[in-house]
Amino acid sequence: MSTLAIVAIEHSQLAKLEQARRTLAECRTLPEVKKIRDTAEAAKVYAKAAHLGQEAQNYAAEIALLASRKAGEILGQLQKTPKESAASVAGDSEYRKTLNETTTPERTAQHWQRLAAIPEETFEEYIHQSKELKTEISQAGLERAAKKAMNRNCPTPVVPPEKPPVSASDITARLAVFLFELSALNTFTKQLKYAGLDEPAKAEVKTLITQLRKISKDAAERADRLQEVVS
Repeated sequence: MSTLAIVAIEHSQLAKLEQARRTLAECRTLPEVKKIRDTAEAAKVYAKAAHLGQEAQNYAAEIALLASRKAGEILGQLQKTPKESAASVAGDSEYRKTLNETTTPERTAQHWQRLAAIPEETFEEYIHQSKELKTEISQAGLERAAKKAMNRNCPTPVVPPEKPPVSASDITARLAVFLFELSALNTFTKQLKYAGLDEPAKAEVKTLITQLRKISKDAAERADRLQEVVS
């Protein structure tokens, strides 16, 4: 086959796909959508077999995915009868009749509805990344991308570590260190007697006095509570 013939076929396939994409937005019935999907799937297979390149193959695959999602949307809006009822077995529901009339397997219908449930943002992100990275666009790839997106949106909750148990002897040991630090106040107080304090220094000492009195008050209250426990 000549190069001109191959180019003519490529342009013909591209024209069909562009027309299918424009028509897809106006489709309202499952037979219409399935026809477009079949056209896109056939174009994808042809592009791969004819070695037309990843871009041509992905263009067809994208339209096929769009059609699958549209089919899922249509099926999701149809009235369904609970499976346990007699009507369902008889195939009386609008959903069941549509599957029968279009010879659509139940498994395929459910798969299309799962694809339709994937958020538009996730779908667009997957298509964009596939084009950027020049990777194959496929239904399986979209489902993997949707799963990753769901995991990102629902991170594993962080469980804070449990606080280690504290014993009376632990607290007593810490207080011993604290009391040792307090003993330094004696030296500090003596130094103040012979030092001339400016206003900022006096303010610092007053803050220290307030904290010491608060510590003393809090310590006394906690001691009283402990006394009630051991009494």
